[in-house]
Amino acid sequence: MESELKQQLIEAAILAPSADNSQPWLYRWNDETLELWIDNSRSGGISDQRFVLSDLAIGCCIENITICAHSHNHTCQATYLPSPDKEPLWAASLTFLPTPAQHAPLAASIPKRHTSRSFPWKGPITATTKQTLSNEAKKQEGITLHWLDDTPRYKTALKAMWLAESLRFSTKELHQELFSSIHFDLDSHSTSQEGLAPATLSIEPPMRPLFKLLRHWKIMRLLNCVGGNYLVGFRSTVLPTLLSPALALLTIKQTDRASIIMAGQALQRVWLNATTHNLSLQPFAAAGIFSLGFIQTPAALPPRCQKIGTLMQAISGHHQGLILLRTGITTHRSKTIYNQRRPIDSFLKTSTHCQDFLQPRQKPTQQEMSPTKNIK
Repeated sequence: MESELKQQLIEAAILAPSADNSQPWLYRWNDETLELWIDNSRSGGISDQRFVLSDLAIGCCIENITICAHSHNHTCQATYLPSPDKEPLWAASLTFLPTPAQHAPLAASIPKRHTSRSFPWKGPITATTKQTLSNEAKKQEGITLHWLDDTPRYKTALKAMWLAESLRFSTKELHQELFSSIHFDLDSHSTSQEGLAPATLSIEPPMRPLFKLLRHWKIMRLLNCVGGNYLVGFRSTVLPTLLSPALALLTIKQTDRASIIMAGQALQRVWLNATTHNLSLQPFAAAGIFSLGFIQTPAALPPRCQKIGTLMQAISGHHQGLILLRTGITTHRSKTIYNQRRPIDSFLKTSTHCQDFLQPRQKPTQQEMSPTKNIK
């Protein structure tokens, strides 16, 4: 495999989505085999226990690589978790073989895909388009995309989203994890190479000063006494969803790590296909993450997580609901500011990475997350 193609595969890989733009990936070429590792300094937080969010990001990363390889006449075969006991951060091993020319229409959407948090969104989304996106999810075994078109399941999903997002503002640990990824030092037009810039959150100008104050736990805790966490949760999830034409749920049959990685691949294919149809998409993972039961934090959480799990079970049936997706046509596409990525070399796995599987999560320095030019 030519070095230029190897470079293009990595360039496509790091354009994958990740929770709070954490980019928890490392790569290493072993001759013609590409190894993907989880960067423990950017993963394993309270919401990422058992690396669910990181595994989802790895799956999206693998799908980008697979699509890019197809566009350059190569097939990609993934081995998930090659050494789960000895090397739990070794997420996948990818091998490539030349193949006859293939049509890879999704490759052009890789650099265009982004998370949009704006609203309202227009519609409708046709039944044909919904079926197309559902078919893409089914290409991964055990993964299903359900469209919540009936009123009972839609309302139940809204309640689960609301409770889950409110929970993120209810405890000091979850609150600090959320706000630590936002760069309040940046102005409303800048973006960053890592984490979230305020410009990407689509917060209304009059609300920006208040949102900035909410990063202080003492203020958030005081507001929670009068339902502040529920108000913020409503604004973050319920309101934009109500002002969007469609809501879908991605479900999985199994909750092992390999299944989560494959769910990430399905998510990315759905997202890229939505992009080709000029649709915007915003994922809501909190309800699914809390309902899995992997998060071990303050005593107040388990009862609330169980309630969220009951709601998620009601809309997902015998499968596990993992991610809710609101979809529609944004009216602000020309004003979209994309999150950027760190330099490729920063993703290269070295001997100093992943030495301790259980080491505490370390946040990157401000210098590592310096802002760069906006991408419109």
